[in-house]
Amino acid sequence: MAASCPQCGFEAVDGDECPRCGTLVAFHCDPLRIRVGPPAAPVVAPGAAWARPGRPAGLWIRALAFFLDGLFLMAVNFVRGVLAGVVLGEAAEDSPV
Repeated sequence: MAASCPQCGFEAVDGDECPRCGTLVAFHCDPLRIRVGPPAAPVVAPGAAWARPGRPAGLWIRALAFFLDGLFLMAVNFVRGVLAGVVLGEAAEDSPV
């Protein structure tokens, strides 16, 4: 990057740093270009080592997930029904009608 230093005015700045005063020229031109070292490696959770990003799940794994979701929702609705039956059953026994 052939530019002049914004701090001291030195004309022959070839890199990101002025050889005369040490000012980071790129910081004054574009603050988003400055990085403090190499980019960090992506963090992978221990349990997600088998997952491949960008590849959708196959038909059978999605069908299994759909089936398990249905079982879970059925169990939740069963518990809700039992609780509602207990609460409404007691209320119906106390009713004068």
